[in-house]
Amino acid sequence: MAVYLAVMAVLCGLCQPAAGLCMMGSALLIFGLYYRLSMKYFGGMTGDLAGCFVSVCELVMLILLAVMP
Repeated sequence: MAVYLAVMAVLCGLCQPAAGLCMMGSALLIFGLYYRLSMKYFGGMTGDLAGCFVSVCELVMLILLAVMP
């Protein structure tokens, strides 16, 4: 998964550098928030929380892509 993430970051950066940087930054920010909240309120990560993270992360990145000029 880490290799896939690195390849996708490079490809996004080559196609549209500003959009790729914003998408990767937002994904990292959302992951940090997800990790902090899951540890604080649930005592760890579960499959349901991971699914919620993926859905929210994809939605935020799609919204960023839509509003980027």
